[in-house]
Amino acid sequence: LRASGLRSLAHHRAIVSSRRLCRTSSIARGTDRNHAALEKGENYHGFEVLQKFEVKDKNWTCYNMKHTNTNAEYFHIDSPDLENTFGVVFKTLPDSSGVAHILEHTTLCGSKQFPVRDPFFNMLKRSINTYMNAWTGYDWTAYPFSSQNPKDFHNLLRVYLDATFFPNLNRLDFLQEGHRLELTDPSDLSSPVCIKGVVYNEMKGASASPDRQITVKLQSELFPPHITYHHDSGGDPAQIPYLTYEKLQKFHQDNYHPSNTRFYSYGDLPVTETLQYLNEQILSQFSALDISQTVPLVDRLSDVKVVESTTAPYPGVPLETGNTALVSYLTNDVTDTTETFTLEILSSLLLKGSSSPFYKARMARNGIGKDFSVGTGYAGHTRESTFGFGLQGIREEEIPQTYEMIQSTLEQVANEGFSQERIDSVLHALEIQKKSIPYNFGLSIFGQIISPWIHGADLEPFMDIDSIVNGFKQRLADNPKFLQEKISEHLLTNKHGVKLICRPDGEYSAKKEQEESVLIEKLASQLTEEDRKRIVEEQIALEKHQSQEQDREVLPKM
Repeated sequence: LRASGLRSLAHHRAIVSSRRLCRTSSIARGTDRNHAALEKGENYHGFEVLQKFEVKDKNWTCYNMKHTNTNAEYFHIDSPDLENTFGVVFKTLPDSSGVAHILEHTTLCGSKQFPVRDPFFNMLKRSINTYMNAWTGYDWTAYPFSSQNPKDFHNLLRVYLDATFFPNLNRLDFLQEGHRLELTDPSDLSSPVCIKGVVYNEMKGASASPDRQITVKLQSELFPPHITYHHDSGGDPAQIPYLTYEKLQKFHQDNYHPSNTRFYSYGDLPVTETLQYLNEQILSQFSALDISQTVPLVDRLSDVKVVESTTAPYPGVPLETGNTALVSYLTNDVTDTTETFTLEILSSLLLKGSSSPFYKARMARNGIGKDFSVGTGYAGHTRESTFGFGLQGIREEEIPQTYEMIQSTLEQVANEGFSQERIDSVLHALEIQKKSIPYNFGLSIFGQIISPWIHGADLEPFMDIDSIVNGFKQRLADNPKFLQEKISEHLLTNKHGVKLICRPDGEYSAKKEQEESVLIEKLASQLTEEDRKRIVEEQIALEKHQSQEQDREVLPKM
């Protein structure tokens, strides 16, 4: 997330100015605001209100809308919070070429209205935002920002929407942000070739992490090749060099369209002004398309499969004690809010704290493993969620002990259940977590709802935490073995799972470097003399492009 380092300065500026803007703003703010007061079935600036509901404990009114001409969706939370958040999210189903990740970078290299490289960074001196960033998820790409100032909010809205819907997508920016071949000595056409590029280098660094290696391998085994999660959404360095500029352009054309878009806003500023700007300045330039971006449900395996792999060693961990053993299962559809909440509770009951069954099981075996492994617990970031258990930092002979511990602990809990005291404690902690109001609450909500939202979930039950908790308590009261049955259903009798054993390889990094050398040699062997001349020309053109003076005055300012 390229802009993450800019948050602290922006946050400081916002705090300094927040009281001042409340005094000087010409519109009523916070609890004194003019409530949106949109009505279900009515049309506002091209957006029809499909759903309206209250979240009374937070003084929210939520609106689910659809743009009638383009089918773009819009979810707004009318809140007394002065911290206003906006986000645009596209459903993107990439392969391992890094296309979604590279597109996220290149959209931010200048647009039709604001042809400035890296407008996010350049907006720092013109904005008092509290957050600016872009996120690439497994199956979506999002562009959120937050601000407490109405003028600043509108400025950022203009920059974000122009960047995403009307980016320049300059070929030189693709070479800079994605990947390119360069000659080590541009004056010598026969000199060796190397691969450069922001995302290429970024993913080389990310792929050096053992945790990431395990996660990517686990995803590729849990999901078949026709499911997007089988691939590395950030980009596999071995595949990135094969992505073409034309494929990047087509990916934008196919995915960054209003018919594949969901807009989100939160806060006390009038949503009708945002709707009007969207309708008149952005969406009026598009027509509805039939964009089918469905992630199908997985055909389940008939038996849990065992996979062995190697990773780079964990830093400071000897090879003989650096093994990882885990098992992970495909569980529920994340659009099922009730089941998702149940499995979140179950994950906390099984794993969280020194009184959890799995902590006790580890201690009963002399503290086996250095820690729980990556992939442990419930994760709802994919269309069908995952639930895993594993240990890292174990010896070879402790691998079968790890799987015995996992199986016996699940069987024991399925038979004996949890104490009411533990259930109440975990439920209370989760209720507090769900109801707590962290810094930049609107941004936090946006991050939480993206995955279920893009797959068609109804957001009303997701927002109504009281109903979810009360429903859970009622199911448990009606059936005291409710949680035990869920363990059996999702973990003990579930055959769609992967046992992944990862052993550290002291030569892992050297082997990856050798694979890169082979890739470079392969690409270099296919180059003609004309190709090498073109590479030098692009190298020179890119250096000139990077050093070109920017007209930052085209960007909006306070």
